[in-house]
Amino acid sequence: MDQVIQAVTSGLWALAAAAITAAAGIAVPALRAWAVNAVQKRLGEGAARVAGEIAAEVAANPTINAATQAMLDAAADKLRQRFPDTAGRLPLDTLKGMVAGELGKLGQGVAR
Repeated sequence: MDQVIQAVTSGLWALAAAAITAAAGIAVPALRAWAVNAVQKRLGEGAARVAGEIAAEVAANPTINAATQAMLDAAADKLRQRFPDTAGRLPLDTLKGMVAGELGKLGQGVAR
């Protein structure tokens, strides 16, 4: 009888281990995708805020017709300071492009 119980117990442990392995194979990629999406969303929102700051600066200064490349450089630096773990890993041109895209959504041009 003990051998039967031991065999059943071993089988249940093997089944549990297989189920945990399968669940981890599904859960880990899903969790990773959720985390990447959350980081991208947060950085995108940061780019939108910085673009808003630039648009407000352009609107307040009658001598400036459009955002400048220097403003985009400063915006990229702000994103790196505000989001060092995420923006610090991205190329400067990517950050500038994010801010320029957000400026475009606001109807604000960027001088070339």
